[in-house]
Amino acid sequence: MNEKLTFKSIRVPEPLMEEIKALKSAYEECYGKKMTFEDVIRTMMASVEDGDPAVWEMFCTIQASREEMQERIKALKNS
Repeated sequence: MNEKLTFKSIRVPEPLMEEIKALKSAYEECYGKKMTFEDVIRTMMASVEDGDPAVWEMFCTIQASREEMQERIKALKNS
């Protein structure tokens, strides 16, 4: 699938951004490889799946609902 990716910015306070950069560096040191911010976030998400199953379950429910709604919208546009 050659879907073109789009990117979004999120507003975070500068001190938090500096902490996120330090966290990224910590991940890189621990895993012994360069990581993108996407890699860091996805790794953190995997930690949520393992460490806080209730949050992960709710996340999955929300994602499924969003996907279902997108499919409905797509079907309406195509009819």
